[in-house]
Amino acid sequence: MTAWLLLPLALSGLFGTLGPRIALRLTDAPVTASIPGADRLAGHGTIDQIMADLGQLRSLGADTVVLDPFNGDHRETTQPERAWRTLATVAERARSQDIDTERS
Repeated sequence: MTAWLLLPLALSGLFGTLGPRIALRLTDAPVTASIPGADRLAGHGTIDQIMADLGQLRSLGADTVVLDPFNGDHRETTQPERAWRTLATVAERARSQDIDTERS
């Protein structure tokens, strides 16, 4: 059995042939890098930042991106409605920009 550990992805990182998984964290205000000189994590920020991240990943050859709305705090799983709203927001914007979306 092969196990994969997918780490948070900064856009300057490589994602290999599996396609990237990004931890999705939708915010009202723009997010900047938490460490000066570092990249903001892909999937963290406003809807415009997230859509730009998805566009950059597509330009790097990613046909599929897994959006993970849970960010490591087990308490987040007790509020799945928030996760669904976040995913729905991204899917709605993607569809309005004529980007293929698929729910799995």
